[in-house]
Amino acid sequence: MRAALFLVAIAAGALFQPVVPAKIAVFNNFFAHSHFAFLSKLADVLSEHGHDVTVVIAEADTAKKHPFPVKAKMMIRSVPPPVNHLGSYEDPVQQEKMWKEQYDFLKQIRNIGIFQRMVEGQCERYLNDSAFVEKVKAEKFEFALIEPTDYCGYGMIKLAGIPVYANSVPMALSGIHARSLGLEGSSMESFPVRSEHYPLLKFLERVWDVVPPFYTTKLKGVDVRTLSVDLVRQYADPEFTPERAIANGRYLFLNTEEHIDFPRPITHKTVYIGGITVAESNPDNLPADYKEIFNNSKKGVVFVSFGSLAKSRYMPAEIKDAFLQLFAAFPEISFIWKYENPSDPIGDHLPNLFKRTWVPQKQLLTHPRLLAFVTHGGMNSALEGGISGVPLLGIPLFADQTRNLRMLEYRDTAVIIDKEAVTAESLIAAMHKLTDTDDYKKRAQELSILAKSNPQSAKERFLTHMEHAIKFAHTKDYLDIGHRELGIVRYYNLDVYAFLSVTVVSLISFVALFVSTLFRLVRHSLRKFVESYRKKTE
Repeated sequence: MRAALFLVAIAAGALFQPVVPAKIAVFNNFFAHSHFAFLSKLADVLSEHGHDVTVVIAEADTAKKHPFPVKAKMMIRSVPPPVNHLGSYEDPVQQEKMWKEQYDFLKQIRNIGIFQRMVEGQCERYLNDSAFVEKVKAEKFEFALIEPTDYCGYGMIKLAGIPVYANSVPMALSGIHARSLGLEGSSMESFPVRSEHYPLLKFLERVWDVVPPFYTTKLKGVDVRTLSVDLVRQYADPEFTPERAIANGRYLFLNTEEHIDFPRPITHKTVYIGGITVAESNPDNLPADYKEIFNNSKKGVVFVSFGSLAKSRYMPAEIKDAFLQLFAAFPEISFIWKYENPSDPIGDHLPNLFKRTWVPQKQLLTHPRLLAFVTHGGMNSALEGGISGVPLLGIPLFADQTRNLRMLEYRDTAVIIDKEAVTAESLIAAMHKLTDTDDYKKRAQELSILAKSNPQSAKERFLTHMEHAIKFAHTKDYLDIGHRELGIVRYYNLDVYAFLSVTVVSLISFVALFVSTLFRLVRHSLRKFVESYRKKTE
């Protein structure tokens, strides 16, 4: 008996031994600025926790101020890249289109098509470079972290012989990711642009929620759901499918937070780590000129910024004028506007306007005298605003931004203006709504307290789940939902319902036939009896 207990103790000790530092590859092709920044941050978190982390990048210009990892090592195939698919978004013409045309289907399709060709060109150069493949393979990575948006990295995982990986997305859960994990979801939605879990949508809003992804994927032949898939099949894995790649990851880390996002069903594989990029910040660390702005403002400060991709300097003239009228309508409020052209005299006549080419956003958002945040609604900005307890005035420009802002609208902490509806009147009305009373501020602060009081921080969730996956990488996948591979008939038990329906109908028909036959027999017998009785009495 003692020997058996001793063996059990040894086995338990082996099972629950501390995680040793792992050799991890983070595949981070430069797909988009925020996507690249998110994976770089996760790589640094793992590196700070003692793991040997290398960020593998297809092409990047290290001379530019990209959000490269600080702690983790880097392995870059091409410096600088021969073609920069992100550079086109910095062009003034493309910037203006971002404000005017992104919701125009035909023009959107054209832009997506250009983007897709550039991304897949990068992928082909990446997977076709046998010397670089061998270099990655020689590192003998034991685990990988990758984003299932541009699927190119899965080809490198296959070629490098990395046995196990986890997925990470810098957004909420999209339809194709949900469907791949065995949940309800639209296979046409590769980015979380739909608001199907927003219960307040009206009928026409729900129609608009469904049409764009269907139009894009089914009618125009431009399909970002399959970025680089054909190249992965050509160079690495002929049997590759995006659905299987998503499902086979040990976890799917999502850049969202459950108190801020729409409530929805998830699986054991989905781990919310929204806020992991929101560093703890102290408004006391603000530069002196910003402190002066806050201290001198009569009512408070409003911060206006549209992220790193959309530049305020390229706003159409009518939108710039609408903002100037907004600033002038609230002289008791100071406005800090992230405006990228310091030589532009726009708004210089307004004493309550302070333009800056760069702003310490995290410190601004935590200042107690910040009244509101005017934003495009990128996921990082939406989360930073939500976690910091700041009401938002959202003007979504493209991609998932409408959905991101709607989740805060659902929490009653944001007001949304469609970019086509931006006028001085709409901006002023929204600002009155946010700042005339402290209702929005109170709800935003309550939401912030809930998010910050989560039993596990985003960083703790990420590290514990990653290290659990690494520790048990040799085991089978216990969290995989088998139902994800079922067809629609089996998934919804349509055959069972059909069988039961046929059975019930058959039973009803049999009973009806039996009763009908019995009735006819009884009636026939009664008739014969009556006729026989009449003959006897006659």
